[in-house]
Amino acid sequence: MKAFQMRCRWRRLPSFILLGIALFASCSRGDQNGQKPPVPVMVGEVKRENTPVYAQTIGKLTPELTVEIKAKVSGTLKEIYASEGSAVSKDDPLFRFGKSSYEAKLEKTEANLLKDEANLIFAKKKLERYMTLAEKEYVTQLSLDEMQKEVAAYEAQVKADHAEVQLAKMDLEDTLLFSPIDGIMGEEKVEVYNSVDKGAILAQILRIDMLYVDFYLPEKFLPQVLPAVRGDKELEIEVETQDGQKALGKFTFMDPGVDPITGTIFLRGLIKNDKRELQPGQYVNVRLKLKEIPEAAILPLAAVQIGQQGHYIYILKPDQTVELKVVKPIYTTGQGIVIAEDLPAGTKVITDGHINLVPGAKVMVQEEK
Repeated sequence: MKAFQMRCRWRRLPSFILLGIALFASCSRGDQNGQKPPVPVMVGEVKRENTPVYAQTIGKLTPELTVEIKAKVSGTLKEIYASEGSAVSKDDPLFRFGKSSYEAKLEKTEANLLKDEANLIFAKKKLERYMTLAEKEYVTQLSLDEMQKEVAAYEAQVKADHAEVQLAKMDLEDTLLFSPIDGIMGEEKVEVYNSVDKGAILAQILRIDMLYVDFYLPEKFLPQVLPAVRGDKELEIEVETQDGQKALGKFTFMDPGVDPITGTIFLRGLIKNDKRELQPGQYVNVRLKLKEIPEAAILPLAAVQIGQQGHYIYILKPDQTVELKVVKPIYTTGQGIVIAEDLPAGTKVITDGHINLVPGAKVMVQEEK
């Protein structure tokens, strides 16, 4: 009768209580056997590869060379041969000014030269006669000196006339302006048929086959950059635009000193842009290659954890237990995280399930879904 009553009471207990009692009994049996169930984990492998170390930041592209095209003469701009943004080659014509006034000026200076040359010839002949008469004392020494002075004056005037002719020729030539370099025509500052003063900026020519990339790095990178500044080694640079366009170059310059406010150093590199796919003014991601670590140990990012003892990993041993190892990360790459420790390639490390692990714990490797 009592057994029947007990069975009736058990049936009246809620199901969740019955489930808890069953789990407690199961755990009690596990503890009695001295074993805990294996911890489910996921694993990855250590890789060994030659790994470059980069300093990464944002930079800005600027032209390697910018040349201002200025008016060399004053006058009316008659023609523009290159449009804004077009490619130009060295010695291509760019701007033409009206030249009629400069042709007239050249003719006038050439005429003055001819006149003064004729006067000089006459003065020299006259001087020869004076010298003959002076020998016979038919003219005074003072008259001879005055004649010599007149010849010298005409000689000086002829030299001045030659200079004026050369200047007039140069002005005439400067009515047509040519590109001094290969590059891209910038914004035109003047329009055709406008009057332009000598020295006015007409446009800029930008050389963009090579581009500078200017950027800043924290001063902690100074020891790694200084050997390149001294010329002891070269540092490679890679830039990448927002749309994934990449280009290579090399480090060329560091501004002496560290900015006391930001604690940064200013650096410059020279980038190849043969296809002209990069444009001045663009902001790009910059990677400065500082060194290369031979056969570096690379772990999956998820393998490295942080605890009271610092960075650590769990290594999976052949008996399916784990070993805790403190590590020193030195660089993060697209492949994973590089550590200073020498771990063999293929070493299995835990990438998920760390929260339930202790050194020596038994684990059960789960397959990735």
